[in-house]
Amino acid sequence: MRGRVPSLRPPRFISPPEDVVLRLGDTGHLTCVYDGAPQPRIQWFVNGTEITHNTPKYAIVHDRMQRTVSLRVNNITSNDSEGSYMCVLTNQAGQSRASADIRLHISRMFGYLVIVWLFVYFIKG
Repeated sequence: MRGRVPSLRPPRFISPPEDVVLRLGDTGHLTCVYDGAPQPRIQWFVNGTEITHNTPKYAIVHDRMQRTVSLRVNNITSNDSEGSYMCVLTNQAGQSRASADIRLHISRMFGYLVIVWLFVYFIKG
């Protein structure tokens, strides 16, 4: 009797990670929903460097049953908004990539404070 041959489906993003706008100090989540058979290997990269384990800055949260994976970025700084965030799905049938950005929300009050500081520094300085 022959065994059943498992079906191969290349990995794909059902819902890719989306850009987020956050304030300094916030925690950000870049989340995606995926599919593929067999279960794809999931990798997150920040500025081309793979996140291989959870750290105080980055954590990968994976729910295999729901087929969701998130990259949690703790304590957002201005450096985080300059980064490139990419999720890569890989299995025997292929590979899929998706990326997202973190942008900083700058309040009007902060903008006014910068203008006042520049005025004081350059005019009065």
